[in-house]
Amino acid sequence: WLSDRAHQVVRNIIKEKLTQWPAGPRDFQVDAWCRTLAGVSQLLVVPTGGGKTALFFGTLLIIHELLKRPHPILKTHKLPPNPMVVVVTPLNALGDTQVS
Repeated sequence: WLSDRAHQVVRNIIKEKLTQWPAGPRDFQVDAWCRTLAGVSQLLVVPTGGGKTALFFGTLLIIHELLKRPHPILKTHKLPPNPMVVVVTPLNALGDTQVS
């Protein structure tokens, strides 16, 4: 998960699945997704509008795609078969936006 090749595979999955994101993911997002999938705990400080939402939704999207189409260089046998994301937010308005 931490190799340059794995980062490229993850970046390609996101670009393929989220065509409305023409610039694609930022490097820190790809790195965070790969570290998450490798089981590495992280603490990220990202400003408003910096791409935090993409971090948890991207992880879920990547797992779903790899469960459907495993990639030979990535260890997908440890991926959860029914992944889910739980988001805790201190702001009701922000939480409502994420749900809708």
